[in-house]
Amino acid sequence: MLGAMALSPDGHLAALLIGRNRGVKLVSIPDGRELAELDTGEPLCFSPDGVQLATTGDDRRTLLVWDLRLIRNRLKALKLDWD
Repeated sequence: MLGAMALSPDGHLAALLIGRNRGVKLVSIPDGRELAELDTGEPLCFSPDGVQLATTGDDRRTLLVWDLRLIRNRLKALKLDWD
C-alpha cells in the first residue's frame, strides 16, 4: 500500500511511504527502480537541490532531515550505490 509521496526538484527521484509506518522507499523515475529504503515516517519534501529529504518520525511529531548525499557515500563504500 502506498501513501504519501514527495518528488525531487529535478523529477528523477520519488520518496514513497510504504504502508503505515513501514518506511519510505526512494525510487528512480521513470524506471521505478528502488534505490534505498529509509526507516522513517511520512515523506514531506526534498530540499531545493534534492540533497536532503525531510520526513516525519514514526511518531508523526518529529521532523527528520535525511542527508541523501551522505547515505549515497556510505552505500558507495559498500558498492551498493545507484547511478
